[in-house]
Amino acid sequence: MKKTLLILCLVSIMVLGTAGLALAKNTRYGPPCIADDAGTVPKKTLEWGTSVIQTWDSGFYTTTIITALTYGITDHLEAYVAPYVLSAVYGEDLHTGGNTALRAAYGFHGANNQTFSDIWVGAKYQFLEELKGKAAPAMAVKYGLKIPGRTNSKGFTTGEVDHKLTYCVTKSVGKAQLDGNVAFRYYHRSDDPAVGNAFTNEWSWNASLMYPIAPKTLLAAELTGKNEYRKIHMTSDDYITDAYLGVKYSVTKDFKGKIAVGKRITCADPDILGYLGLVYYFHL
Repeated sequence: MKKTLLILCLVSIMVLGTAGLALAKNTRYGPPCIADDAGTVPKKTLEWGTSVIQTWDSGFYTTTIITALTYGITDHLEAYVAPYVLSAVYGEDLHTGGNTALRAAYGFHGANNQTFSDIWVGAKYQFLEELKGKAAPAMAVKYGLKIPGRTNSKGFTTGEVDHKLTYCVTKSVGKAQLDGNVAFRYYHRSDDPAVGNAFTNEWSWNASLMYPIAPKTLLAAELTGKNEYRKIHMTSDDYITDAYLGVKYSVTKDFKGKIAVGKRITCADPDILGYLGLVYYFHL
């Protein structure tokens, strides 16, 4: 834990020490539905966001609820805190062909689990602004530190401190906005062998395109992917790729809604993915 705090302090000193060199502002349309963009929340602005992520499959479904508060420290540096609530229902119809590992773990009747899980804290620093008429995109780096809310919590989480580093790029092309992310998540191994061997370090990526289809409405097409994915009772040796199609709507200048549906296109499950989000900005 001391090493983690030391790393966080060093990163903060590096970011604050170079903040005056940055040219930064919000991106044209802000972040899409699923992925992140290279923009930051404006100075002295508090962003409140709540999102619900849902998966449906023949043998189980899961729900993740995230509430995030993000504050603009400067026009190019933001800090955030995001608690997670995770739940899962493993199968009403496991006996009719659900995941065999789930059936072995929970029997034919399935199980219903819910927990207040982890809290993520971190910062995003935009070090390059997209300048009009220039080829260079906006760029940012984002660091996240996971504070475990509980122990391994029935396989939902490691119960350990994790780190995540994300590189974000945003570029405007005509009326469209292109966003791309590459991230690495480091999992601290648990003392519990079953948990420690279940989670692997993770590389992930996101690519998205947003295009206005009405004065207040943006259409978002997104792809997300990550390497081998492991959790207790659920293992996929395949590289996972998900495709989403969503809409981002501005109710007012400071109140926005997002909705998207998706499909896992490289594995058999889950069958359907869903996302619903609300964002509001408070100018302090």
